Amino acid sequence: MPWFLSTGEVSAFSKTFLKGSREVILRFHEKYDVLSNTVDSRHEVAIRWLKWLGFTILPTPLRFHDPAVTFLQFVRYKHV
Repeated sequence: MPWFLSTGEVSAFSKTFLKGSREVILRFHEKYDVLSNTVDSRHEVAIRWLKWLGFTILPTPLRFHDPAVTFLQFVRYKHV
Protein backbone atom coordinates (compact mmCIF):
# COMPACT_ATOMS: atom_id res chain seq x y z
CA MET A 1 0.00 0.00 0.00
CA PRO A 2 2.01 2.99 -1.23
CA TRP A 3 1.38 6.09 0.84
CA PHE A 4 2.79 9.58 0.49
CA LEU A 5 2.38 12.86 2.33
CA SER A 6 3.80 15.99 0.74
CA THR A 7 4.09 19.74 0.95
CA GLY A 8 3.80 22.45 -1.69
CA GLU A 9 7.57 22.78 -1.47
CA VAL A 10 8.02 19.58 -3.47
CA SER A 11 7.69 21.69 -6.64
CA ALA A 12 11.05 23.30 -5.82
CA PHE A 13 12.80 20.02 -6.62
CA SER A 14 10.25 18.40 -8.94
CA LYS A 15 12.70 16.71 -11.35
CA THR A 16 14.56 15.01 -8.51
CA PHE A 17 11.28 14.05 -6.86
CA LEU A 18 9.85 12.56 -10.07
CA LYS A 19 12.99 10.52 -10.77
CA GLY A 20 13.15 9.29 -7.19
CA SER A 21 9.47 8.38 -7.09
CA ARG A 22 9.85 6.12 -10.13
CA GLU A 23 12.78 4.37 -8.43
CA VAL A 24 10.75 3.87 -5.25
CA ILE A 25 7.86 2.29 -7.19
CA LEU A 26 10.29 -0.12 -8.87
CA ARG A 27 11.65 -1.07 -5.43
CA PHE A 28 8.14 -1.69 -4.13
CA HIS A 29 7.54 -3.98 -7.09
CA GLU A 30 10.60 -6.05 -6.15
CA LYS A 31 8.51 -7.28 -3.22
CA TYR A 32 4.88 -6.69 -4.24
CA ASP A 33 3.13 -7.55 -7.51
CA VAL A 34 0.23 -5.16 -6.93
CA LEU A 35 0.33 -1.65 -5.44
CA SER A 36 -2.94 0.04 -4.53
CA ASN A 37 -4.38 2.81 -2.35
CA THR A 38 -6.79 5.75 -2.58
CA VAL A 39 -6.35 9.43 -3.38
CA ASP A 40 -8.62 12.40 -2.67
CA SER A 41 -10.42 13.05 -5.96
CA ARG A 42 -9.85 16.82 -5.57
CA HIS A 43 -6.06 16.39 -5.62
CA GLU A 44 -5.53 16.74 -9.38
CA VAL A 45 -1.74 17.09 -9.16
CA ALA A 46 -1.43 13.82 -7.23
CA ILE A 47 -3.70 12.05 -9.72
CA ARG A 48 -1.57 13.26 -12.66
CA TRP A 49 1.57 12.10 -10.83
CA LEU A 50 0.07 8.67 -10.13
CA LYS A 51 -0.86 8.28 -13.81
CA TRP A 52 2.67 9.34 -14.79
CA LEU A 53 3.99 6.61 -12.48
CA GLY A 54 1.89 4.05 -14.36
CA PHE A 55 -1.00 3.68 -11.93
CA THR A 56 -4.52 3.14 -13.20
CA ILE A 57 -7.15 5.32 -11.56
CA LEU A 58 -10.35 3.35 -11.07
CA PRO A 59 -13.50 5.28 -12.08
CA THR A 60 -15.79 4.47 -9.15
CA PRO A 61 -15.62 7.15 -6.43
CA LEU A 62 -15.33 5.94 -2.84
CA ARG A 63 -16.66 7.69 0.26
CA PHE A 64 -15.34 7.16 3.76
CA HIS A 65 -15.98 9.43 6.77
CA ASP A 66 -17.29 12.56 5.04
CA PRO A 67 -19.87 11.78 2.34
CA ALA A 68 -19.04 15.07 0.59
CA VAL A 69 -15.44 13.99 -0.04
CA THR A 70 -14.74 11.31 -2.62
CA PHE A 71 -11.63 9.25 -3.13
CA LEU A 72 -10.40 7.30 -6.13
CA GLN A 73 -8.63 3.98 -5.92
CA PHE A 74 -5.38 3.66 -7.85
CA VAL A 75 -3.62 0.42 -8.75
CA ARG A 76 -0.39 -0.62 -10.47
CA TYR A 77 0.56 -4.15 -11.45
CA LYS A 78 4.12 -5.36 -11.72
CA HIS A 79 5.08 -5.99 -15.34
CA VAL A 80 6.24 -9.58 -15.57
